[in-house]
Amino acid sequence: MNIKISGYHADLKESDLKQLIKCFSISPVKAVGTLGGRAAILQTKINGLGPVIIKYYQRGGLIRHWNRHWYLNTGHRRIRSRIEYEMLLKVRTLGINAPMPIAYAFTSGYFYRAFLVLEQITNLITLADLCRQKPVQAGAAMISAVQQTKSLIKNKIWHVDLHPGNIGVSHQRVYLLDFDKGQYFKGSTNCLKQKYIQRWERAIQKYDLPSWLADYFTIEED
Repeated sequence: MNIKISGYHADLKESDLKQLIKCFSISPVKAVGTLGGRAAILQTKINGLGPVIIKYYQRGGLIRHWNRHWYLNTGHRRIRSRIEYEMLLKVRTLGINAPMPIAYAFTSGYFYRAFLVLEQITNLITLADLCRQKPVQAGAAMISAVQQTKSLIKNKIWHVDLHPGNIGVSHQRVYLLDFDKGQYFKGSTNCLKQKYIQRWERAIQKYDLPSWLADYFTIEED
């Protein structure tokens, strides 16, 4: 594959980039845990970076049966991994805990495959799993999750798929994960708030998660 790595930190060495390119040809594994979704990842270690997560973009829906990995290239700004890379950088500037993006990459041509390299968060457990194992700790994590969601709403950022499987907890710190397809919302903040609540409640019902998670997800004005 002819792969272009873009948007990476200036201190990445040529040897680091070569290691990453080799990793892109390795078969990933499906993300584990409740609400793991269709994400495919590779956990590895790059000499100049340490532990990283490489995210491989994959299609869902019916189209996945005949096209799992390829996307139509309609311009560099629309590259799937670039959109998420830039959104992660943006939300981190807002004080939201999100994985540190290291680089994004894609193959050249009319159709492309996309990859995102992230700094690995150690000992991460999703809120969906935590609420069943340690409900008291999960309840405390919800306070931070709600506050960070309020910040997204205030800045009119629509996560698109925010649910307990895309919130992680590591060493009592709460992270918002998976900003794939994240976008700036053109409607009112009240409308955006309702979209977040509806998406959250739908996930809890669909995956039979504890109902108290919905009770905690109250997004009122401070």
